[in-house]
Amino acid sequence: MSRHVVLVRYTVFWSMLALLLLISPVVKAENTAGQGPKAEPAFIPDSLAVDDVKAGWTHGLKLQGGANMDSQKNVVGKESGFSSTFGLKLDSFVTGRFSLSEWKNTLNVAEAIVRAQALSEYNSNRDELRFESLYVDFFRALPWVGAFGRAAIDTSLFDSYDLRPTPRTYAISHANGTSEQVTTDRLHLSRPLRPFARKETIGLLARPVEYESLTLEVRGGLGARQISANGQKVLGKERDGVVSVKELQDTTELGFETLATVSGLLIEKKFGYRLFAEALRPFEHTPKSDGKGRSAGQLTSTDVGGSVSLNWTSWSALVYEFRSKREPLLVDQAQVSQSLMATVSFETQNPR
Repeated sequence: MSRHVVLVRYTVFWSMLALLLLISPVVKAENTAGQGPKAEPAFIPDSLAVDDVKAGWTHGLKLQGGANMDSQKNVVGKESGFSSTFGLKLDSFVTGRFSLSEWKNTLNVAEAIVRAQALSEYNSNRDELRFESLYVDFFRALPWVGAFGRAAIDTSLFDSYDLRPTPRTYAISHANGTSEQVTTDRLHLSRPLRPFARKETIGLLARPVEYESLTLEVRGGLGARQISANGQKVLGKERDGVVSVKELQDTTELGFETLATVSGLLIEKKFGYRLFAEALRPFEHTPKSDGKGRSAGQLTSTDVGGSVSLNWTSWSALVYEFRSKREPLLVDQAQVSQSLMATVSFETQNPR
């Protein structure tokens, strides 16, 4: 696909976003013209009624940290040595709510470093940076449904390496079709801010339930995704002492996107949960060669995950997180990550 064609498509995409956000107030006015006040349907929570909306800005920040250290010496079935893991997690948000409009911005950073007993240096075990900006203009006739525009990024902050106690042979398949073998105990996989995923979506959002114990949100619309990954590497299987490595390349997708999230706090805020599922079914993508012989369903990108937290006190908790991503144009196999960590935290938030 030529650079000119890509530029035209994304110009059309952002023009549609601007048009949708401009006409939504007109649609709301037309829906309510000449009509008296209406009682809200029983299934819509009172917190979403127009009269109950409190305008203004809210913001919050939560910083969590945890560590684990282990030492073994002459233990049967264990390798002697010292291992340690340190983790840090930052969650923050800034939200503005004005009448029927909402602008929510979230930043999430998760880092973990580990030093195994057989290695003499620390290596990144988890490295995530995610940012999302979501603007919603709710309809007056249906205050739990609205038009939305979303922009998000998903990347990592630091270099990534595959570290081994002894040299390994890597068979590297380059994006240009060539291959080579390298023997080393330290293979560089990716540099900071790579891969770098950018996501844009316009469409409709529904939030039929919004309570502290349960919030349900569903989005659907036109989605675009661009991943900058040229030259980065991903590990494959090891066979006969040789580890397969694939070199990545940039990808773009344009298609229909859906996203659903369920979250809440239970038992006097001592138990928290959040589940999400996201899918992008492309009708246009690059590179074209990676899509040959595969249907749109086989090329669908998915992102499924969640978190569960048990809050012992206001500053300590046990947190489990799970995430499984599938990006067929980038990597054939699913990318699965899990973490379980006891944390201490600092939290600040201004109520509306």
